[in-house]
Amino acid sequence: MSLEIRDSSLEQALKKLLERFNTAFEYSGVIDTSHKISHKIPSPRLTKVFLLSRKARMPVKDQRESGIGVKRDETVEALLETLRHKDDGGHYDAITVLKDLPPETTMTTLRRWLQETDQQMRVVAATVLGSIGGEQAVNLLSSALTESEPLTRQFVADSLAQIGGERATATLIEAYRGGDRGLKQAVATAIVSHGDEQSQAALASSMTGCQPPDSGAGSAYG
Repeated sequence: MSLEIRDSSLEQALKKLLERFNTAFEYSGVIDTSHKISHKIPSPRLTKVFLLSRKARMPVKDQRESGIGVKRDETVEALLETLRHKDDGGHYDAITVLKDLPPETTMTTLRRWLQETDQQMRVVAATVLGSIGGEQAVNLLSSALTESEPLTRQFVADSLAQIGGERATATLIEAYRGGDRGLKQAVATAIVSHGDEQSQAALASSMTGCQPPDSGAGSAYG
């Protein structure tokens, strides 16, 4: 689409054109080879995010280098709202930006979303935490693993398995050993689908009652 707009900033033009949406992404012409999308084609480098409904603009590079953001909490909210729309093509970009924001800002909002009554908000929060990873993400997910609602519990378990590592694996195995049938199923599904060799070996030993093999033993489980 070609369009000529005079006497208007880029942000104003985007707001007019995309008034039904709350977020727009601006890319540079330089290809960013540090991130690969699902079909292995390098993506253009994301340079700015315009929060159209909140009248805020976030230069990603400046946020990362200075640590000073414009309405950071609203930025996180807008990006998470983008992730709530299943047919939105900007999911990869939204998660990329969330990773670039100061952790304390992102984690505070994700903690609140993880405790919301809206199931979709909890699922989005659990998914983003799995993508971000790190100790804070594991702490938040561990606290939510006993969530009584099955769908949220599954996404929380999936994210812990995706993050992996000693702490996340220990949390999952403890939940498997002490949980009810539903929690056991959620943990087993998460580890089988997303777990690394360590977590899968630990799950197998919990199922059979045997000690897990040494990491170099190369055992296989049916």
